[in-house]
Amino acid sequence: MFISVLVLDLDGKIACEKNDLRELTYLSWMKLHNLDQYCHSFITDWSTDSAFDAGKEILKLKDRPTAVIVGSDPMALGVYKAFNDASVNIPNNISVVSFDDVDINRFLTPTLSSVYMNTEEMGKTAVRLAKDLITEDIQIPLTITCHSQLNIRDSISKKK
Repeated sequence: MFISVLVLDLDGKIACEKNDLRELTYLSWMKLHNLDQYCHSFITDWSTDSAFDAGKEILKLKDRPTAVIVGSDPMALGVYKAFNDASVNIPNNISVVSFDDVDINRFLTPTLSSVYMNTEEMGKTAVRLAKDLITEDIQIPLTITCHSQLNIRDSISKKK
């Protein structure tokens, strides 16, 4: 289960739908392991409210997933609320993992598992890349890979 995002313009209208690399990787991995019949992807904006609505939609699925991957920690708060309102226990009924790994994750109940990205290094890399794109004639597509770390906490079931 993956909750993805839309990019909105300043008026709140959809500017473009992002096929997040994380989502594409998830879908590819599931297909590679013959699990694509269990794939669900909910496209939302980056808000906690829209993730709350997506969480409610997840709970309506005939075959409820055992795990949900959420695009950002603030969105995970919305999913937590939707599950809590429906008396769905994290992690006993469903596991939740997210991206950002903000400090507040350690204070949620249960603590939120999340992927840490070094945003300061990402920002420096983006500035260097923008400078290079402005000052040099780069003719090939570039792919930048940044280090990440999954911090497993209490929101992931220990069941095997």
